[in-house]
Amino acid sequence: MKLKKALALICALASVGVFTACSSDSGSSTADSSSSSEAETTTEATTTEAEKTTTTETTKAAEPEPAAIDANAITFDIPSLYTAEAMNDDGAAPTTVEVVNLNGDNKLRVHVDREDETKDFLVPKVLIHLPELIGVDKTGEIDHFSVDFTCISRGPFVGEDGTEMSVVGNFLGTLGGNIASEKVKDDEGNLVQNDWAQQDFSFNDWENAVMNWHFETQTPLLPTNNYAANDEGVNLLIMRWGQPNAVDFYIDNLTIYDHDGKSIPIIYDAEANKVDVIEDDGKPFEVTGGAPAANEGAEGGEAAESSEAAESSEE
Repeated sequence: MKLKKALALICALASVGVFTACSSDSGSSTADSSSSSEAETTTEATTTEAEKTTTTETTKAAEPEPAAIDANAITFDIPSLYTAEAMNDDGAAPTTVEVVNLNGDNKLRVHVDREDETKDFLVPKVLIHLPELIGVDKTGEIDHFSVDFTCISRGPFVGEDGTEMSVVGNFLGTLGGNIASEKVKDDEGNLVQNDWAQQDFSFNDWENAVMNWHFETQTPLLPTNNYAANDEGVNLLIMRWGQPNAVDFYIDNLTIYDHDGKSIPIIYDAEANKVDVIEDDGKPFEVTGGAPAANEGAEGGEAAESSEAAESSEE
C-alpha cells in the first residue's frame, strides 16, 4: 500500500514538471514570434519611409532651376521705359510701347495698332538710347546684347484652308544699332567701320498661343564693327518683321555686355522716370466656331538652336 502511494506521488510530481516545462516553452515561442513580427513590421516601415524619402529627393532633383537673371539686366521691375520709344518712320508700323504687368512680372509690351488693315505687314520698331543707360563713356565698350522675348497671339492666324488658329506663328526680326556716327576708313580708303550693324533672330511656333524665347547676339555684332566710344548718338534698335496675325511681343531682361563678356551696369535713373504700369490679362486670342484652339500658354519655350534651324522650319 505504501508502495502504491509512493508511485502515485512520483507520477504526480513528474506530470507537474512536464506541464511546467511545456508552459515555459510555449511562452518563449509566443514571445519570439511577437518580437519577430514587430521586427519585420519595423523593417517594412523603415523601407517604406526610405523609399518615400528617395522618391521625394529624386523628384526635387528633377525640377529645373530657374534661369539666373544678370544683376545688370533691365527687368522693368522699376516701371520705366528705360529710354525705349516707338519709331514712326515710313517703314514703321503704328506702335505703342508701354510697361505692363504680365502675370506678376513687369515687361515692355510692344503692340502694333492694327486699325488700318493695310498696315498689317509694316514693322514695329523700338529704339533704345544707349548712352543714357550706361553712360556715354561706356559706349565704346559695348560688345553684344541678350534679351528675353514673350509673344502672345491677340488675333487669328488664318490657314490656307480658312481655318483660324490661335498661334504665335513666325517671330522674326533683328537687333541692330547705329554703332558709329561716322564711317571709318583705313589708310587705303577701305571702309572698316559702318554706321549700322544688325543680327537677325528667327523663331516660330505653330502650336501655342503664348511662347517665350531667349536671344543673344554674337560677339561682336560684326567682326570689324563696334560701337563708337563717347558717342552720344549710338542706339539699339529692336525690330520685328511684319506678320499677318496680331501678336504682341514683350521685352525683358535686356542686358548689355562688354568685350570681356561682362554685363555693363545701368546708370539710368529709373526711379526718377517712372511710368504707370498697365495690367495685362495675358489672355491670348481664343478660336471660336468649333475650330480647335491651340494650347493657351506654354510657360516657357525653347529657343531655336540657330537661326538656320528656325528658318528651315518656317511655314
